[in-house]
Amino acid sequence: ADGYYTISLLGCDKVLDVDCGLKEDGTNIQQWQYNGSDAQKWRVLPNADGTWSFISVCNGKYIDLSGGNAHNSANIHCWSGNASNAQKWVLTPEN
Repeated sequence: ADGYYTISLLGCDKVLDVDCGLKEDGTNIQQWQYNGSDAQKWRVLPNADGTWSFISVCNGKYIDLSGGNAHNSANIHCWSGNASNAQKWVLTPEN
């Protein structure tokens, strides 16, 4: 209703959460039980290239792929907006 989204994870009862609601670049994004806090709310913005960006309500920072390297166990954290590929996400429907 407020225009923000909570991102839940398939196969478990957890959501994406900014660790302790911290505001610094590099703050980890973790899986956490839903509690409705701003650390679990995201603005979803379309990019011109068909990708999407996610901005935390609690700190105004983007979901960012650490180092910009997509691989198994890659970490995501919060980072100031920079329009890099590390902050652009492709959404695909679940089959």
